[in-house]
Amino acid sequence: MDRRTFAILCHLLRNVAGLSSTEIVDVEEMVAMFLHVLAHDVKNRVIQREFVRSGETVSRHFNIVLLAVLRLYEELIKRPVPSHPAAKGLLNKPFPYYDELTYVFGRDRATGRFAETFADVGSNEPGGGYDRFDMGDGNEDFPPVYSQGVDISQDDVRASRPSRASEDRTGSSGSKRKRGSQRDFELEAIHLALDQTNEQLRQIAEWPARNLANDNHVRTEFFRILREMPELTSLDRALLQRHLLSRMDDLRGFVLMPEDEREGFCRVLLRDIER
Repeated sequence: MDRRTFAILCHLLRNVAGLSSTEIVDVEEMVAMFLHVLAHDVKNRVIQREFVRSGETVSRHFNIVLLAVLRLYEELIKRPVPSHPAAKGLLNKPFPYYDELTYVFGRDRATGRFAETFADVGSNEPGGGYDRFDMGDGNEDFPPVYSQGVDISQDDVRASRPSRASEDRTGSSGSKRKRGSQRDFELEAIHLALDQTNEQLRQIAEWPARNLANDNHVRTEFFRILREMPELTSLDRALLQRHLLSRMDDLRGFVLMPEDEREGFCRVLLRDIER
């Protein structure tokens, strides 16, 4: 998850689900702790060191975000609308002259890469249904809804859905079809966004691990440099290690320092330590 997606998630939780900051923790930190616990499948006390918070604080705010996520789900995912009683007798019934009418109204059919004809659907065929179809052809790969440069309109989403010819054959009014299309667009837009969060959440969850790995690399390089400085005694190395290992910024500066300046830096630092 990039920063933009994380900001959108926090915005939805704050403005739609009613999540608000507390006296000691803001919304962004709450969501980050919540995602970290979910992504790594760890107990609350495991991330105390990463966020410098007590276990009680992490647990309390995890529950707050969880309740907000549940409220967000109820707000965005609408309950399905039952079919009209008058349409029950039309299920799986052939539509007279349908093939002839498709030539007249063919321009209104979906033509995107997800469009299907009745010969392709096969969901009502006995002995297999969708189990006989190979779904590993990339039809489930969607571009991120909020990614930079991706502009999704209602027409794009409708064109990317399978043809809903069976719904058109129910004889419903134009206003009902319009409301149904709007609900379909809203649901599919939400699903497109949710399908992309796994990889992005994983990247956010892995950020502390990558940062820790970088710190370990700096410490390893620091030990190597000290070993290669013969002018330092064992006591000098011990004093420098005790002083610099607790100061990561100073440690990085020492590693990045030109080689001819390191000895002078060490002498000045040792003199200050011995005072």
